[in-house]
Formats: sequence, C-alpha cells, structure tokens
Amino acid sequence: MIGGDQGANVFDSRPIGLMQWRIFFLLALVAMVDGFNAQALSIIAPALASEWHFDSAVMTRLFVAALCGTAIGSCSFGWIADRVGRKPVLLSALAVMGIFSFAAANSSTVFELGSFRFIEGVGLGAALPNILTLTVEYSPERHRNIMVNAVMCGFPVGGAVGGMIVGHLLHHYGWRSALVLGGVASLMLVPILALGLVESLRFLSTRNDAGAKIDSIMQKMGIREAIKLPTLRPQHTRVPVRAILSSELRFGTIVLWVMSACANIIQYFLISWSPWMLKATGVSASEAAYGAVALGVGSTLGALAIGRVMDRLGAYAVVAIGYLLSVFTIVGISFAIGLSMQVVLIAIFAAGVFVVGARFGVSALTTGYFPTQIRATGVSSCYGFSQVGSVLGPLVGGMLISIPLDYPSVFRFATIPAILNAILGYALYRRLRSGQDRSILVANLGGER
Repeated sequence: MIGGDQGANVFDSRPIGLMQWRIFFLLALVAMVDGFNAQALSIIAPALASEWHFDSAVMTRLFVAALCGTAIGSCSFGWIADRVGRKPVLLSALAVMGIFSFAAANSSTVFELGSFRFIEGVGLGAALPNILTLTVEYSPERHRNIMVNAVMCGFPVGGAVGGMIVGHLLHHYGWRSALVLGGVASLMLVPILALGLVESLRFLSTRNDAGAKIDSIMQKMGIREAIKLPTLRPQHTRVPVRAILSSELRFGTIVLWVMSACANIIQYFLISWSPWMLKATGVSASEAAYGAVALGVGSTLGALAIGRVMDRLGAYAVVAIGYLLSVFTIVGISFAIGLSMQVVLIAIFAAGVFVVGARFGVSALTTGYFPTQIRATGVSSCYGFSQVGSVLGPLVGGMLISIPLDYPSVFRFATIPAILNAILGYALYRRLRSGQDRSILVANLGGER
C-alpha cells in the first residue's frame, strides 16, 4: 500500500496507554528545547545588535547561518534514522545543540557566533523530523493528526516560555544567558531520553535481529497477547529518495515540498523579525522579547485546534482553509504596526493561531503520506525543503527592511506564500478526492473514506 503502512496499526484498536503518553511527553520536551533554541537568536536580536552595534543586514546573515545548518541537518539525518533508528539520532541531535549553544554563548565575534549557530542548527534540523516520525509511529490512526500537533506544540511553547524567561534574564545577565539556557536544557534531556525513550516498533520490525527488543517494548506497553506487526522490510532495491519520487508518490511529494517551503517562509519571517519590529516601535529589548511569547501562545492554540479539526473533517482541505485565513491575519499585522505595543502583540498572537497552526498542519500531512520504510526519508525531505523557506523568510525580510521598505509593506509580502499554500493544499485535496492515489485518501481525508 502506498502512503501508509502494510498491515494494521498495532495501536488502532487500543486506547492510548501510559507508555505511549510517556513517549509523547518526552518528544514534546525535545520539541520545546528545539523550539527555544531555534528562536533564541531572534529573541536576543535587539539586545545583541545594540551591544555589538550592527544593523539588520548583519542580523540577517546570522539568521541565515543558523537556518542553513538546520537545513543540512534535516536533509542528512532522515536517511540515517531510517538505518540506525530514531532514538540515537535524537540523542545525538540534543548533544550537538547543547554543546554548540554553550559555544555560541562564549562567542566574541559575529563570525564565531554565526559558525557555532550553524553547527547548532545541524542538531536542530536532525531532531524535528524524528520527533514527527516517532509520534506518528506510536499514535493510533484515529488520533494521528491531533497527537502530531500536540507534540509539536512543544516548539512554540518552548519559544513562548523561553521568551518570558529571557525577557527577565536580558535585563540582568545579557543576551548570552539565553544561549546558556538553551545549552543546559539540551544536555539535560540527553540522559532523560536515553533512559525513558524507546525505539520505534515499526522501525524495529524492519530489522531481522530486533525480535527481543520488540517483545520487551510490547510487554512494557501492556500488550500481552500475540500481535503480528506489519511485515516491513528495508527497501534495499530502491534508493529511498527515488522511492518518494515514484509514480505513486511523486505528485504529493513535490506538492508537500513546496508547501513545506512556503510554510516556513511565513513562520520564520514572523519568528525572526517580530521582536526586531517591536524594538523598532520604541520598546526595550526585554519588552520586545514578548513578541515571541505572543507568537508562541497563538501557535500552540492554533496547532491544537487545527489538529483536532483535521482528524474530524479531513487534513488537506482544513490546511488549505487555514492558509486562506492566514492571509487575513498577516494583513492584520501590517495594519497594527504603528499602533500601540498591545495591539501589535494581539495581531502577532492571531497570526500564530492561523499561520503557525496551519504550518503544523503541513507537518501532520507529511507524516501520514509516506510508508514506514521510507517515512523518515520522506518527512526529512519535506523538512529539508521547509528549511529553504526557513532561510528565505528572514533573508527576504531583511532585504526588504534594508531597502528600506516600511514595516507594513514588508509584512504584506508574506501573504504571497500563504496564498500559494492555500491553492496547493486544495489542489492535492481535489486530486485525492477524485480517486487518484486512493490508498493515501483513506489516511488523509478524514471521514471521506
């Protein structure tokens, strides 16, 4: 079967058990740390630029350096996870994040800071696709979208909580304290995950020597009766990248690549420049950090809401509608600029609900589209393309600000990728609904089966 797994999901006929909840909780913690580390530079950007006396052009280069590392990490470690497992890749990613966040905190030049953030970005990029993959592989099909989005809420929650903490730390300890906080959090999670996280059952089912590990995990999950996992064999006869571009998957894969890139153009434009924009309105660097808080809280609510609606009404149509509504919220930010700080924060909050909520919807789509044997490869390829958008978002924003272009006009440019995603989401929905790729239709159109 294309676009799903061969055989029944072993968790479909059971309520979510305690061990599954533990796995989801641990993955959400990783997402929180990942989210904070990803947004740390934008949160401290006003204070950093003030201390080192540079402008938005230099800040743009720092954003791009970190996000290029993230792109490399996401593209490189998906296929590694399909060979060595999800858990070891996650542990390695956290270690890289922690070590190089500390190194970045001790930087004395822009070049050093950019270099360390680039390497830290490799760890950031390696983590997220495997968080997504493990979540979907331990979720019942009926709750897949809501669980993916609930776990991924850790990303904006990390940015929001981190923004609140850093808002207090900046005044007393300066911008380096934020990077130290990210390093400590990352390294603390390594032993916690080493002891508490288990490998994917579906990954283990592709290994000839993993029978004892599978039995042990089944027993820990309270599954006593004999359960036959789907028979999944590694695809040695086909390179995974070629597999995701096979005739059955090609259209959806390319559409999801483009949607992932556009989704991150918008998201990282908001993440990178919202605190900077608030600082430009005259508030202090500590107050500007609350732009990340408003975006994070709105993103969390949006992710939870869209995940639930996707499970009830069907994934692709809901994501398309979400991006259509995103256009209006982005325009709302452009009109709020120049008014009070409170009005701008409310507008950023609303954008988080729809823009980042819909972006998480795209992530949920990718996890359900690819078969288990190539799922990490497929998800990481989409995440890799999303990192092209991650780079373009702050890069184009910085270029527009440097022209100089007024802030309202800069934000209106962000409606272009939102409109494109609404069109692409609807096009893929129509293709599946019309009867093509019927096996993917079952997984991703909700009740329309």
